[in-house]
Amino acid sequence: SLPRLNMEIPFCHVGSGVGEAVINGGEVKLGLAGVGLLFPDSRNQGGIHVQFSLITALPYRFMEGCAPLWTYSVQPSGIQVSGSMQVDFALPACQGGHAYAPLEGEYVVLIGVDPESFSLVPSGVGRMQGNRIVSSGPTRFRVLDEIGYARALPDQLEDLKAYADSELSFEDLMVRLQTHRLTYGEGQ
Repeated sequence: SLPRLNMEIPFCHVGSGVGEAVINGGEVKLGLAGVGLLFPDSRNQGGIHVQFSLITALPYRFMEGCAPLWTYSVQPSGIQVSGSMQVDFALPACQGGHAYAPLEGEYVVLIGVDPESFSLVPSGVGRMQGNRIVSSGPTRFRVLDEIGYARALPDQLEDLKAYADSELSFEDLMVRLQTHRLTYGEGQ
C-alpha cells in the first residue's frame, strides 16, 4: 500500500513535450522537452501529485547498495515516460537536517522504478548543485512513479562522471555499477 496522499499538496498539470514542469513551487522540476508521457487512461497529459516518501514506506525492491533514503512519489502511478526526462529536485531536510546530503558537485545515481520487476533501479546520473540534485546526461526513467537518488561509492564517481560527459553508455554504466557493488561487498 502506498503512503496516503497529502491533500495540502496541489496536483500539477504535466504533458508530453511541454518544456519544464515546475512542481510544488519548484521542489521538483521535470524537463519534458522531447519527452513523451503516457497516462494510464491513454492521455498524454494530466494532473500529477508529487510528495516526499521515505524509502521505508515504499513497497519496492532495490539493488543492493543502491537504495535511496527517500524519493518523490508521483500519483497516479504507471505514467510511462519515453525519451530523456531531465530532473532537478530539492533535498528535503531528513532526520532534522541535511547531514545526509552529498557534497556540492558530487555525482549521484538517479533512481526510478522498473515496472516489470517492481524495483527501484538506476535511471541516470545527477549532480549535487546548491542543495538540489540536477540530472547530468540522458536519463532512462520508464515510469514517473518514483524519482530519487542514491550516493555512489567513491570508486564509482569516475564512472558517473564519464556517463555525464557522454564517455560511457548507459548499459556500460549499469554493468559497472553492478560489478562495483559485487566486488565491494566481498571480504568487507
